[in-house]
Amino acid sequence: MKKTKAAFRAIREECGLTQQDVAAEADVRILTAKKWEKPNSDIKEPPDDVWQWLLALRGAMYQDAREIAEHIVASLPEGARDLTLDYYRTQEELDAVQLPGADEPVGYVNARMRLVGQMLDAKEIPYTYRYRSEL
Repeated sequence: MKKTKAAFRAIREECGLTQQDVAAEADVRILTAKKWEKPNSDIKEPPDDVWQWLLALRGAMYQDAREIAEHIVASLPEGARDLTLDYYRTQEELDAVQLPGADEPVGYVNARMRLVGQMLDAKEIPYTYRYRSEL
């Protein structure tokens, strides 16, 4: 893949991250993170270390989603039809159930859960999403 501003944005969005999430991780101002994606800005593209972080995060997200899906498939009772995947509306809602120190952005967690859903779709396992606040 060629490193372009559009590619960076596509991967960031695929991971469910906001520009603010990226800016915080890279320890830069949000304006800098925005310029990494803006065509014809005075900043060419994100630095290599930020690219590496984002690509590693995407790889980890896919690996985690595979492991979650495999665990669900392995532990699903035969004929089960009431599988639900948790989805979060806000960071505060996620923080209420996240383990201390996990500190994952809500968009990332939801993006990972969408991947789990896609993997279950591929195995033709029915599921539904629910907001944790609906419990």
